[in-house]
Amino acid sequence: MFRLFAILSLTLLHFYTFTLSAASAADPDLVILSPTKGQILPGHELSVQFLTPDFTLPKAGHIHVWLDQTPLTKTSAIKVYSSSHTLTNLKYGYHTLTAELVQPDHSSFSPALISSVTFKLNPPSMFPKSTPPVGLPPLHLAFTIIILLAAAFYLVSKQRESFTKKPVKTSKPKSKSKRH
Repeated sequence: MFRLFAILSLTLLHFYTFTLSAASAADPDLVILSPTKGQILPGHELSVQFLTPDFTLPKAGHIHVWLDQTPLTKTSAIKVYSSSHTLTNLKYGYHTLTAELVQPDHSSFSPALISSVTFKLNPPSMFPKSTPPVGLPPLHLAFTIIILLAAAFYLVSKQRESFTKKPVKTSKPKSKSKRH
């Protein structure tokens, strides 16, 4: 259910940013897609996802990323050259992720394109066990595949059979002539 919500959210966000960027073409922007504001995540790793409409990474520039840092300096920034990055060995608790879209020479745009989000990392034991994926259980899926393969084999064999059969000669019944 969460994945469905995430996919729908990303689709709507992409549609919104596409229509917004069409109205203001050539204005770059930086959006942190993941994590979201106030999100609580398990573990010590964080997969960060960015959206940079009207901006090509790394050709037009890159992203400076800071985690729990002030002041934000270019030398202390993590330099990210793609739309995703994984941070590892993070401590449990609240964190603030700040990102800035910058030019190839590390200089800021005017105005600066900065985005920030606060999230929390918790031990995985604090999360409920994962639910089975929605869809067919593996046994039902295997059974369905076997049935479909059997049906396909049957249809192919019937079609081959019709091609290999010798044509049956049919004779027209002789018309009986009536004598009057």
